[in-house]
Amino acid sequence: MTPSVESATLALYDTDTNETMIVPSTPDQFNTDVDDSRPIHRPYGITWSQDNIFVASRKNLLVYDNQLEAVEVVRNIFDENSHSIFYRDGKIACAMVRKECVAFYDVATGDMEMYHPQHGWGDDFPNNQNGNYTFRLNGLGEKDKTIYYLLYNTLSGDRELHGINTETRQPTTPMRFNCSVDHAHGVMIRRGKYLTLNQRGTLEGLEDQVLQVQIPEGYKARGIAGDEMTWACAYHLFDYTGTGSYINVYDFSQGIDYNSAPTKIRYVEGVGSINDMRRIDGVDFCHRNQHDFKLCPSIFHKAYLISTMM
Repeated sequence: MTPSVESATLALYDTDTNETMIVPSTPDQFNTDVDDSRPIHRPYGITWSQDNIFVASRKNLLVYDNQLEAVEVVRNIFDENSHSIFYRDGKIACAMVRKECVAFYDVATGDMEMYHPQHGWGDDFPNNQNGNYTFRLNGLGEKDKTIYYLLYNTLSGDRELHGINTETRQPTTPMRFNCSVDHAHGVMIRRGKYLTLNQRGTLEGLEDQVLQVQIPEGYKARGIAGDEMTWACAYHLFDYTGTGSYINVYDFSQGIDYNSAPTKIRYVEGVGSINDMRRIDGVDFCHRNQHDFKLCPSIFHKAYLISTMM
């Protein structure tokens, strides 16, 4: 852990001007009832409603108003390794790695229920023991009232995409990625294709590899955002020791080619290792938030909201 990590919860970054706006953390946001496997302040998933911006930091949910003022810390509602979050119709879905399930937290009432890929709906599920995952579940996406979640199935050795219809509360038929790398983050749904980015920098569909991001040796990719025309991804040092991360931006307007070169390569200093990022000035096929992001400072033309950790 470095001071830059502990002192920051969010950053806004403009890929055109290379300007960064850091949102500082506050000590009351830090986790107090967690193990030492990760920092006590470890922002990850980002989402927002009409009025608030939400950040998952291990067990805690950090709440901001639309001027990025911290207004609340909801403690100990997630597991110790919470990842992506997604707001829809008053509830926040959270991919929980330790409990291997998706949590659904009602923002108004504080009620919680969970969906497990093997056991279905329940009030709670136990943590896996010593990192011995059956389903390493970490990424969320959404389309047509279905919440999709990405997992690595250790029983079959497959990376899979599962879904839950939020109206019927029934699961969809799981889809299997034809790939060999178990760690991947992010779900992008574009032109009927389901895509994810593995840590080696390969953007993959269910049946084929779509794009290879050229990342330096010793780095891993994590964090995607973009729409039909423009897509961005992040990568950082594999051991989390760097003080900043890279962001590549690609032009998809003429289609996606496996060997496409980025139109921009940016280095974002002071954010440590990017966990998750969202486009905030337009449509994001990696998130599909139902509400516009209300805070769009004039200094940002192409901005992405980034949560940071080391």
